[in-house]
Amino acid sequence: MAIETPIENLVSVTNGTNKYVAEYLSQLSPIIEHAPAIKCNNGDMHKSDEETSLAEAHRIRLNEGTPISTISTREVVSSTAMYSSAYQIANKVLKRQCGSNAEGQAAYLSRKHKGNLKSITTKYEKDILYGNNLNDPLQFMGLHNIYNYIESGVPGSPGCQVIDAGGTGDDLTSIDLCLWGPEGMHLIYPDNETSQAITTEYDKGNQSYVDDKGKTRLLAGQSWIWDCQLGIHVEDVRAFVRIANIKKSVLENYAASDYTGPNLVDLIRKAQLKMSIDMQRGLSGDTGQIKIYMPGDIYDIFDSMLTNGFGNIRIPAGLTRKEIAGKEVIDWRGSGIFINDAIADAEDRVEIAA
Repeated sequence: MAIETPIENLVSVTNGTNKYVAEYLSQLSPIIEHAPAIKCNNGDMHKSDEETSLAEAHRIRLNEGTPISTISTREVVSSTAMYSSAYQIANKVLKRQCGSNAEGQAAYLSRKHKGNLKSITTKYEKDILYGNNLNDPLQFMGLHNIYNYIESGVPGSPGCQVIDAGGTGDDLTSIDLCLWGPEGMHLIYPDNETSQAITTEYDKGNQSYVDDKGKTRLLAGQSWIWDCQLGIHVEDVRAFVRIANIKKSVLENYAASDYTGPNLVDLIRKAQLKMSIDMQRGLSGDTGQIKIYMPGDIYDIFDSMLTNGFGNIRIPAGLTRKEIAGKEVIDWRGSGIFINDAIADAEDRVEIAA
């Protein structure tokens, strides 16, 4: 069994101290907060075998042997991507901004550094959904490029995990259900010398730069470089359900008496039920490990239901608020609902497989 590790344990800082890095990453991304990370089992790639058919069972007589049958599998290979961001400041500039007060300088630098971490996290979250290493070898394959067709009659295929909300046009979006865990889906980081997903290098001394006339100049200053190498791996294809083709413009009238668009609560109910049934059929996990991610404006609909009521829409009994680890969370039957701003609002329509 692979060892799962919270992402905050995978932050390495050299030649300096940035204790806030891990905490801030979790604040930036619900996925980084929720998902376990597992070390790659093949360098900077992770491999696993997924069953495509079960072994046969036979009726036999008491004095007969049992026919031998095999389980068919396919190899699943996931890669990682490297992200990097740098910040540099001259000591003169820092002193002009903050004076000689050490605490003031630390607070100023912390704000600047958070911008670097935010940029890394934003790009990584986008790749988790939309990365495509067939078009760009520096990326890994994202979830929405794996679960990008509808094939309801083929259990065990990515297409069977996509629920069609029926929308058309150029303003389509999705809601994702993820079952995090070592046997469901998880983040991956490289098996290298440091075995760290995120490293921070700090240097204090002369910083070089090239001016607008092409001359190399030196300034006494400080620099930081953040390197992050992560990917995502789906151990069991059933650990992800995508509710696709949600037309956002239709949702503007969600509370109206004449609303005829998709019933978001019922779609989530079907998606969660699909996972629950799969758990009974061998998918490893429990309802509490399922996280539901949606764009912020769709999340606002659920928040409005619980805050003010919502027009003629009845608040479903399974939709509540809970406090988890000191945070208020909207909950659907044991599964938390979270905003994921990486989900685009102009996705291509997901079609039935040809």
